[in-house]
Amino acid sequence: MQQLDGSARRVLADTIKLVENITGDRRPRINSELTSLAPVPALVDLSTKADMVVVGSRGQGTVKRMLLGSVSTGLVHHAHCPVAVIHNDIPAPREGPVLVGIDGSPASERATAIAFEEASWRGAELVALHAWTDAEVPGTPSREWTGLTRTSWSTLQSEADETLAERLAGWRDRYPDVDVERVVVVNRPRSTSSSARNQRSWWSSEATGVVASPECCSDRSAPRWCTRYAHL
Repeated sequence: MQQLDGSARRVLADTIKLVENITGDRRPRINSELTSLAPVPALVDLSTKADMVVVGSRGQGTVKRMLLGSVSTGLVHHAHCPVAVIHNDIPAPREGPVLVGIDGSPASERATAIAFEEASWRGAELVALHAWTDAEVPGTPSREWTGLTRTSWSTLQSEADETLAERLAGWRDRYPDVDVERVVVVNRPRSTSSSARNQRSWWSSEATGVVASPECCSDRSAPRWCTRYAHL
């Protein structure tokens, strides 16, 4: 037990030294705390008083090379503030857009606010992405045997684009310095925002930030897939 305690204290000391070296003269006030509580409940509790929680994408578990860490997964769904999940196995792009997934829910509105603020602070473009599938359109069968005409699909696509534009209108007025690109696609949110093999591969491979809410779209696993596979 003493060995574990000593190891944990060394981790804290090394982390504090790293923050001090990175921030230099702009050094913030640094507080540290050592707890025996499980990581997720402890961080979720602290998130009630935090502006942001920052964690790595994988921890020390035996399956760390295969899966998103259990701590980051738990925080994405339960934290009371924004969560930044950092990947250390992919070089972070120095420049690029901020990507936000939008579905019109209250949680998505909060994600949009964070994305605009981040894009403004970085001086970056904002890519606002809305992904939908035929399964999300009330009264329509699946794509395999749909009777909808090409014109019908085009109409649905146009309506989705108009809805996205309406969702962004107020935010664009508040952040006139942020250039916004609207993207509406027929796809699963997690596939569109995380894949680097589609027609706009830079969405995740060159974005400096991906913002999504826990309830993002009807695909509740989208935030977990984004934090696991997005290229940043």
